[in-house]
Amino acid sequence: MFLLWDVAEVVRAEAQRLNEDTLWTQDTYLAVEAGLKVPCGMEMGPFSKPQPMTFAPKLAAWSGYTFALRYPMLSPTSDRAQKLQELQHVYALQILDVPRFGQGGTQLTVAERSEP
Repeated sequence: MFLLWDVAEVVRAEAQRLNEDTLWTQDTYLAVEAGLKVPCGMEMGPFSKPQPMTFAPKLAAWSGYTFALRYPMLSPTSDRAQKLQELQHVYALQILDVPRFGQGGTQLTVAERSEP
């Protein structure tokens, strides 16, 4: 079973390998534990407004609630599947999959950006 600090250690090592200081994630606590920044506008975790993929750090982590809320109404997102598909396309090089990791036992995926 992976715990937060185990996953943070993997994320930190991958960030060092990629010479990256930012983690694209709404799981902000993971970025903090790994000693990484999050993109501007994503500081509020699941309550953030994720930025377009025009700025995409080399490393991302997402869980079962990523893109689940529409900002600023905080209501369910109707285009969530499309947004997740775009995220998975940009970050197609999977590094780690952790079942039952986040809020409500959601799966966490850590992946590397596949496009320059």
